Amino acid sequence: MNRVNSLLLTTFLVASLATAQGQLVPDKKYGLISFESQIGSFKLLPGGEIPAQGKLEFSGSGTFLVSRLKPGGTVKTTGNIRMEYEHKASGKQVYFGKGSIVIEGKFDAVQFFGREIKAKFNGFGFVRLYGEFDKNLNTGEYWYESGKHKPWGSTGMTLAVPDPETVINPTVRKVGG
Repeated sequence: MNRVNSLLLTTFLVASLATAQGQLVPDKKYGLISFESQIGSFKLLPGGEIPAQGKLEFSGSGTFLVSRLKPGGTVKTTGNIRMEYEHKASGKQVYFGKGSIVIEGKFDAVQFFGREIKAKFNGFGFVRLYGEFDKNLNTGEYWYESGKHKPWGSTGMTLAVPDPETVINPTVRKVGG
């Protein structure tokens, strides 16, 4: 199956887990993805019409954009991360600095570019990763709940949360090498 068809199938399957447009997906349907990189960027995106949602725990240094955090959502920062800009009409907030940030709730997008990225997202949506080579020529890595670490590519990749392999058929056992 090509990448576009795979993404469309994943979008359909993940969207079908939602109870209704705009409502939170029940916790048991959330997925967990973690990722780390010395330098790079990531963007959390919605799954079609259903907003991205859940809890993002992140630490690093750089610039962070939160787009249209829905009512009831929260942003908590520690360290020297500070809000640099807020545009209330568009619902965008820009943060900058070094430390940690926790975002909970529903949102249209969350984007980051910087260094020393360590993140965990327990939720629903898509994660787009762009890695850059560090001094050791590493781009970073990501892993789902299964714990199998995979390379964070330098050319960009989009990953579904929850992991499509566990949503489609979690009982299928992989055989072979």
